[in-house]
Amino acid sequence: MSEIALTQEEIEALLRASDSGETPAPGRREGKDGPALNRLLYSATLAGSAALEAALGAKVKIDPPAVSPAPGHDGRAHLVLPVTDAGGGYLHLLISTPVAQAMLDLLCGGHGVKQDELLASQVKTVGEVLGELVRDFAAHLSAVNQRPVELTLGEPSVLEAGDYSGWLAELKPELRLVYPWLVGDSARGFMEQWYSRAMLEALAVSPGPAAPRRAAHGPVSIRPPAFEPLQAGPVRPGGTNLDLLLDVPLQVTVELGRTRRSVKEVLALGIGSVLDIEKLAGEAVEVLVNGKLVARGEVVVIDDNFGVRITDILSPQDRVKKLGE
Repeated sequence: MSEIALTQEEIEALLRASDSGETPAPGRREGKDGPALNRLLYSATLAGSAALEAALGAKVKIDPPAVSPAPGHDGRAHLVLPVTDAGGGYLHLLISTPVAQAMLDLLCGGHGVKQDELLASQVKTVGEVLGELVRDFAAHLSAVNQRPVELTLGEPSVLEAGDYSGWLAELKPELRLVYPWLVGDSARGFMEQWYSRAMLEALAVSPGPAAPRRAAHGPVSIRPPAFEPLQAGPVRPGGTNLDLLLDVPLQVTVELGRTRRSVKEVLALGIGSVLDIEKLAGEAVEVLVNGKLVARGEVVVIDDNFGVRITDILSPQDRVKKLGE
């Protein structure tokens, strides 16, 4: 996949065209600026689709986008994932609710069949999966632009068809990209990206200063470097001075047990659900320090609180080694 960088001049020319009131046809922008921006964002979106495929366990095919300076409305409700950058720019990622429902079915081990209306918890789950695409999208742009592109995910929500126009009037996006895409074997639809002017400017390449060039005239002197001779210093005795570390805070965790469950089983959990764990009743619990096993013990009650009575513990030397692994 080729990497296309967009210069600051190209972005500014694109924004000036928008200010002039020119309206290119969907899928095309006049001049050289629009295609470069189109290819840059499309290549980053394709990079993010691999993470989406891994999360869904299904093929995700994203076609090149149509470009329009002003969003339209297809009469459907959309799941919206807001994304912002440090400069206040925004990118809103929109997918139609039928595709979101099919994605949820894939997460639950299905075949991408449209489900019923999305619950609030399910909207959050689909938003987290779309977040994987956004993270790889930002990583690709960071590599292309050779500077960090830091994006922050917001809370996903459902935009009802009747609220579309009012939300659009308030948001006033600068650019809309509409990607035809196929999720799984049958979930077809459109993924939309709405960009603010500030976000478009943040995604442009800011080339660094050119490296100074040596003058071509005059001789060049070449000589070996001169270093000061090394002086022998005092040798400190070996050993580890633990006194320097005694006040360092550590995270101590008591682990009752663990278990593994599928995404479908996790989504089915509710109040009153019972999870069985891989530990026998009465078996010792594990005491972890910064995630490292250092001791085992039994659960006791101290006044109104739980506690652990240590029954087996590593030696101090072994504990230090564990924390250093």
